[in-house]
Amino acid sequence: MARLVLIHEALEHTDYTADHIRNLLSRGAIEGKKVGWVWLVDLESLQEYERRMKEAGDAKYRPKSLGPKDPS
Repeated sequence: MARLVLIHEALEHTDYTADHIRNLLSRGAIEGKKVGWVWLVDLESLQEYERRMKEAGDAKYRPKSLGPKDPS
């Protein structure tokens, strides 16, 4: 079962800002749920997203249309 927490609680488990987490939620990059005006964040989804972004390093900024970076 997903562990849903308030954004201010999620801040204790990530390096992201509250605004960035809201942006990730609104565009569907991480899972969560909006109840009225309040966003609830799936903490596992947020942590997994952050892990993937750290692993991707600079490659996350390269447009997919250009393909992988040339290793040479």
